[in-house]
Parts: sequence; C-alpha cells; structure tokens
Amino acid sequence: MADLQGWVNVPVRVEPGGEARVIAAGDRSLHLRRDTGAWTGLQPFDTVSLVRVTPLGRWWAAVRETDGTDLHLGLPRPTGADRRRYARQAVASTITVWWPGADQPATGNTTDMSVGGFSARLDREVPAGVNVAARISLGESPMTCIAATVDGRLGNARFAFTHLRPADRDMVAAITWTTGPDGAAVPSGPAWLWASAGSARVTFDATALGGAITGDDLKVHRGERVVLAIDDKLLLARVVSLAGGRPRLAWDD
Repeated sequence: MADLQGWVNVPVRVEPGGEARVIAAGDRSLHLRRDTGAWTGLQPFDTVSLVRVTPLGRWWAAVRETDGTDLHLGLPRPTGADRRRYARQAVASTITVWWPGADQPATGNTTDMSVGGFSARLDREVPAGVNVAARISLGESPMTCIAATVDGRLGNARFAFTHLRPADRDMVAAITWTTGPDGAAVPSGPAWLWASAGSARVTFDATALGGAITGDDLKVHRGERVVLAIDDKLLLARVVSLAGGRPRLAWDD
C-alpha cells in the first residue's frame, strides 16, 4: 500500500496540462484540481508527467478520469523509476542558460541528457536552486525549456526539467532509451508492429512507460493489445491513445 498523503495540498505541474494542486490521495491514486479550465486532450490511460518542486522531482502517472477542473490519476511512479527507464545519454549540444537577475546568460555545451534533466559545462556559475530558462540546440530548431538548478557549479552544472513541451519531451525521449515490461532496454528506432489488422513497419519513439509509433500503413484501435518487434525482441503492449493521429503504446506488464 502506497502512502500518498504527503502529496495532499502540494502544487504540481502536469505535462501536458498545466498547474494544479493535489486535493486528495487514496492508496494508489491522486485527485488533482486546477483553478480554471477543463483538462482537454487527456483521456483515461494516457500518461502524464508530474513535476513537483518541493521536494524537486518528476513522476509519471496514468490518467483514470477527467471531470471539468478535476483530474484523477493512478499511482505515480517516483523519480527512481524514471531514472531506470531513462538512463542519461551523452548529448553534446550548444546551450544558453538565463535566469532573472543575471547580467548576461551562461553559455556552453550539454554533456548528457534524459527526459528528467541535463548536465552542462557552462562558462559561469548558476545560483543553486534558481529556476532558469534554457535554449538547447536539438533538432532543426532550438528547444526552449524551464529547469531548476540542482548544481550550478562552474563546468559541471546539473538541471532538472520543470516545464518541457510535449513535443520537446518526445524529441528528448527519441535520443534516450526506455525499458520494456521485463526491464530490458528498448531503443527508439525502426520496428515491426503486429495488430489485429495485420503487421506494419513503424518507427518507434521511446516514452516513459512505452512509446509512440508512426507508420504509413498503420491501423490500430484504442485499447487493443499489440506486439512490437524491435532489435530481435517481441514486446507486448496496448494502444492507450490515438491523439494527434500518432498512436501511443504502454507496456502490457
């Protein structure tokens, strides 16, 4: 039985979704409420990221139900689970870091990255604990994000993402690895998908609890069980979302 009472009255950021506060907790669930606006775009079984500032960390949880400004989530997976699924990968990209009160931004290069955060060699020290805006050269255009400074020492700074757009999170996830239901590493890349409509060649992009797939001849239904073949390994999964025309899978473990 999980003790989630420490979450009650704690402000969090839901990605995707926005700011909210935990108003109640059960044995394996959280009840969140936002001030205004419905939780549009979220459906049961979708996976969201929870960013908690005190103590700083990132969790993953599945959506159970949405009701206006209320959001019901399942048991959140703690930061430790996130680290098991996303080992940091060496990523060398140019970066600019700015924070309120800085007379000029810090510049340098990232050294490694995961969906939880990144490390960088910067040309100046960053105050510990301060929230920063970072512009990182990934993909065709720079990624701009918000992060909290874990360690701002010169030449060895570490940051934890506190706000990352879903599209940017998927881009970061595409260069990292996820783990399958048996704990084995599963990379992003070309794969085969076998569904009720037949098999198709797809591209698999790793996410925290499974992955997203794209393909020209892809025909799947929400909720169906499928098999993903990648790197000579067969993995059981279920289709949890068809949002945006890009099916998302969760490991069927």
